[in-house]
Amino acid sequence: MKVRPIGGANWQTLASLVVLVAFAGLLLHQLGSNPIWNDEGLSYFAAKDGIRQTLVRVASDTHAPFYYVLLSVWMNAGHDLFTLRIPSVMAGIVSVIFVYLSARALTDRGTAILAMALFAIAPANVDWAQHARPYSLQTMFVAISLWGFVRIVTSELAGTHLIGTGLAAALRNGRASGPSCDLAWFAYAVAGGLAMLTQHPAGFFVLGCNVVMAVRIFRDVRTNRLLLINWTIAQLVISVIWLSWLPAFLGQVSEHMTNTEMAVREPQFLVASLWPMFQELLSVAYVWRVQPWPLLLYVLPLIAGCYHAIRTTANIRWIYLAAASPLIVTTICYYAISPIFGYAIHTFHWFPVLTAILVAHGISVIGPRPVQVAAVALLALVNLKGLSNYYQQPGTSYADIANVIAAKAKAGDGIVFDSNYACRFGVAYYLEPNFKDMPGLDTSRLGDHLIRTPQAAAANRRNWVCAPNGEDPAVSFGDLAGIGRLGFEQRFDAFVLRRYDRAD
Repeated sequence: MKVRPIGGANWQTLASLVVLVAFAGLLLHQLGSNPIWNDEGLSYFAAKDGIRQTLVRVASDTHAPFYYVLLSVWMNAGHDLFTLRIPSVMAGIVSVIFVYLSARALTDRGTAILAMALFAIAPANVDWAQHARPYSLQTMFVAISLWGFVRIVTSELAGTHLIGTGLAAALRNGRASGPSCDLAWFAYAVAGGLAMLTQHPAGFFVLGCNVVMAVRIFRDVRTNRLLLINWTIAQLVISVIWLSWLPAFLGQVSEHMTNTEMAVREPQFLVASLWPMFQELLSVAYVWRVQPWPLLLYVLPLIAGCYHAIRTTANIRWIYLAAASPLIVTTICYYAISPIFGYAIHTFHWFPVLTAILVAHGISVIGPRPVQVAAVALLALVNLKGLSNYYQQPGTSYADIANVIAAKAKAGDGIVFDSNYACRFGVAYYLEPNFKDMPGLDTSRLGDHLIRTPQAAAANRRNWVCAPNGEDPAVSFGDLAGIGRLGFEQRFDAFVLRRYDRAD
């Protein structure tokens, strides 16, 4: 697509700015008014007491620490929902910019704008960038790292100039001069390391890049000797960044991520089939019953684009390989090692950075312009439908639940949650300031002080119980009825709130 200035205006530049502003508008829409998500409550409690306590709490979880440390610092500005979510919003905006820059380095401006737009209207990307969780920040670092990687694979200088050449020339001459890929190497290595320090599954993105470079370098090691040296240096930088968390990571794996431990505490993460994971990863979110059909709208351009890239030996073929490698490796590990690797695929929230670019490329090569327009129109329709569903889906108002408890609670009351943490962090976010000593209101991830036995419940004069509709709480309704009579009941969306009053 060639740029055609009209009246001195560059319409492609204008189009990219429109996409960027529209994406920012989507992210800010209802940002502070949407109810807190239970996992956002977990983020708040992990980060609320300063960096040192944040690191201790995250080490007892399965996550990496960087997002929570950043959130802990950011919360000095406030901890209302709008403020809590702003870091994710900013990360989303930076991500879409680097999606454009990477696509522009690989293709043309028109395709880059399409990639940017596909990323911006994907409901899942909007969802994660509107929540106080690590995924949007991980995506941002992957997007920045991908830009550096793309600059490396598209430049001959990456294998002909040692890392630091440009910086040395700048220091020597007092200005930036001479050919250098230093910025690209820096972006790839530092952002890649920070992505892994934000969410462990970003390591599979780095793995994909390593597969690409292994293929490129070992086709002719003698010619690519300097490229191998540069790549080794970059991997050392990534390793040094992530190794700061290695001791804690090994503890997380041994204590919380074994099959036995996951089966007890987080059984929903041991997925029984990879098909839903792949479908969710590659298709449009929030269209539910028609979910399988949009998958074709993504897979067919990917196939066409991959074929075209291999046939023409375009540099974008390396991005197809970088995207395929993590899926192949995790699939093998799922069957050969543990089903927890299925959950790893589920948390590849950085993957749309790659697929937005690859799908845009596939559409650009699939044939006549009417076919391209039809493909773009269909993708836009299903994504916009998904966005509409996302904004309209009712959220559980934990504030309403907490307000009822706060208005009616008395000294000696306890609270019982469900055993899968479905609501306790969200309710505790609103209750904790004034009811932090209420028995059962445990905001640690492991919940060692939750009320889980009839004996613990019987120690309280009254017990508030919040659980999903149709599910028993950690102490069953039958056991609670044996301790006392039902004194209160109210339903909130998908949850039921009850109070059982001890007979004496």
